[in-house]
Amino acid sequence: MRSAGAAMSAAVTLPLVGIGVAAVNSAGEFEQSMNIMAQVSGATGEQMATLQAQALEMGAVTSFSAGEAAQAQLELAKAGLAPAEVLGALPGVMDLAAAGNLDLATAATIAANAMNAFQLPAEATADVANTLAAAANASSVDVLQLAQGMQMAGAVFASNGQSVEDLTTALAILGNNAITGSDAGTSLKTMLMRLSAPTDDAAAAMADL
Repeated sequence: MRSAGAAMSAAVTLPLVGIGVAAVNSAGEFEQSMNIMAQVSGATGEQMATLQAQALEMGAVTSFSAGEAAQAQLELAKAGLAPAEVLGALPGVMDLAAAGNLDLATAATIAANAMNAFQLPAEATADVANTLAAAANASSVDVLQLAQGMQMAGAVFASNGQSVEDLTTALAILGNNAITGSDAGTSLKTMLMRLSAPTDDAAAAMADL
């Protein structure tokens, strides 16, 4: 009986200890992200309270933890978003993470880079997330490959008046033709640069067309 009791105690106690350690670690990561967030964003005390409340709420109502939400907020702030913009962008980042099976910090970086490249407002995050998710679902490329291509071609597309939807669609089409990731982005960037600064022969050909 003593042996059985010891086995039962270990079976219950050890998992509970593990849960307790995980909870302490998660709380520590959350607090650390919030502290760094305050330094990076320059948020006021009231803004930090609002950001913290949002992260806690997201941890309660989504499949992500409050610590993960706080880390995503931090990545958005590092990308240059103001505290109010971070608040508006986080729900879209969560949608992108879920669609691409990504961690929140990675999804935040992808979304922030796309918004910065195309100079989009924070409220466009949901649209960017939906665009990337739709392209990934409708083609053979995944969100990470789309992000790699966007990193290479985003600035050139934006400077030539093209939209994030145009670039995402082109990356998806190239992906279906076995050109993915940074290779696809480099190809599109080179194409657009040559079209925007054509040689005399290319200009004549375009005029004919």
